[in-house]
Amino acid sequence: MLEPVETTCMDISDSTILANYGHLPKDKIYEWAAYQAALSVDYARTKKGSSYTPTGAFAKRAMLKRLEEAFLSRGNAGDWSKYSELFAKHLEDPGTLENFRYFCVPDSDEMIMFYKSIWTGDMASAMEYLHRWGKDLKGNYRKSPEDESWYRMTEFEGIAVNERLKAKAISNLFDTYELENVCFFGGGNLPERLYNNCLYGANITLFETGTIVAPEGLANNIAGPDSIFEKYLVPENVTIYRENLLQAATHEELVGVQDLVVMHGVSMYLGENIDGMVSALENALMLLCRDGLMSYDYLLLTDGMKRTATAQHWPGAENMKIFSSVEEAIAEGKETIRLANEANRCNDTYFDVENITINSVEPWGETSVRFLLRKCL
Repeated sequence: MLEPVETTCMDISDSTILANYGHLPKDKIYEWAAYQAALSVDYARTKKGSSYTPTGAFAKRAMLKRLEEAFLSRGNAGDWSKYSELFAKHLEDPGTLENFRYFCVPDSDEMIMFYKSIWTGDMASAMEYLHRWGKDLKGNYRKSPEDESWYRMTEFEGIAVNERLKAKAISNLFDTYELENVCFFGGGNLPERLYNNCLYGANITLFETGTIVAPEGLANNIAGPDSIFEKYLVPENVTIYRENLLQAATHEELVGVQDLVVMHGVSMYLGENIDGMVSALENALMLLCRDGLMSYDYLLLTDGMKRTATAQHWPGAENMKIFSSVEEAIAEGKETIRLANEANRCNDTYFDVENITINSVEPWGETSVRFLLRKCL
């Protein structure tokens, strides 16, 4: 039987955690993630939503009222009428409603904007919030306030920490190597730029099929107030291709000149079959110069990831390929590399594994496996 949770994420003392654990205590995983996921799974099975009981219906109405007040007091007039039905639809899921209660969603602009972003398909903005930057309800781009629930959640949630670890890894590559030309296979709003301004001075190419608000072309020619590239730590030279990353090698001007290809947070969307990943690696191999590097990752299933797929209603979660163990991810990664090398054998170039990094975030466990490859001739 599910035990209801009475506390919120704000009831967890930062000082207690840092003094005794340095991370979220393991016994908090249930209220932080597992309870919400279980409620959503039960809803999917029984179809009994928040409105099924008087108590649930009241809680949903109260939550929607708090969200309305947040939009009206801190946001722009008209936004609530635009998104109210979207929130009402998702909050019919008791797991989502519990998620909103536990993480005090109405009290944090970033919390509200994160859910608005994922439920309207703006995944680029949603992912940037995990790096503690994004827009408030007024549309102002800012660093997330440290005294609110969004900051608290991102401090300890394994998925959020994992994203920052990956971005920092790219920043570290800039510190270690001379990287003049860098290509991102699905880079969203390029959150890596937030880490030591590492993208400044490089020629950046971005293949992005999401809802990044920018036309194909040079970033410094992008018009429109919604483009975050005009706002903070902007790389000087960014070319954006609004097309599938598997078309990258058709652009002759990119072939053989890239020092680094980054493909983070993409592997899970390339299909259950290994062929999509093999094609991605083949494209990267063609784009890279001699000794060029490629970084890509596989996600691992954690309790936090289960909540994301259920209570958060992450778009396309039911079709995402997420690995159950480090060993399984590494085995598939090595097989993908072998097949890509075999397909490119006639060109006398191949990938060699530079290193394999396993990201682990307490108390969630292993969150992802990252491969760093080097092109050899």
